[in-house]
Amino acid sequence: MDTSENIRVFLSDKIEDNRITCEVSRVINGERVRAVRKQLGLSQTEFAARMGMTQGYVTNIERNIREVNSRLAKLICDTYSVSETWLVSGEGDMFQDNEHLMLANLMKKHKLNSAEAALMEAFFKLTAIQREAAMIYLYRLLKQRRRM
Repeated sequence: MDTSENIRVFLSDKIEDNRITCEVSRVINGERVRAVRKQLGLSQTEFAARMGMTQGYVTNIERNIREVNSRLAKLICDTYSVSETWLVSGEGDMFQDNEHLMLANLMKKHKLNSAEAALMEAFFKLTAIQREAAMIYLYRLLKQRRRM
């Protein structure tokens, strides 16, 4: 656990087994959110757009002005396949799988914007038959465009 990590302790309003429970909540460091975004090669605007947020909101998270609540942490993890353990504590691997890292490398290499990357990601999730149909359609579209 890094020493700059903030930890908050608060009392819950529940009484369980005749005692007040105490919950420890870790505040996610904005530097880790920035590290994810940078690793994916996304601007703050692109990173935010895929989660339905504004660029300013991401700026405030990265500057530790805004906190990352559990719902937002889950959204980041689900959207970008980030390991929740890493996001909270900085321990372990940043990503749950290598798919997002591979996509990030493709984005950098081919200078793809977030819409193009989302399209590629959606294409990869199609079945083999759906991909073949999409390829036939695109091939015909390109062939038709060359004639113009």
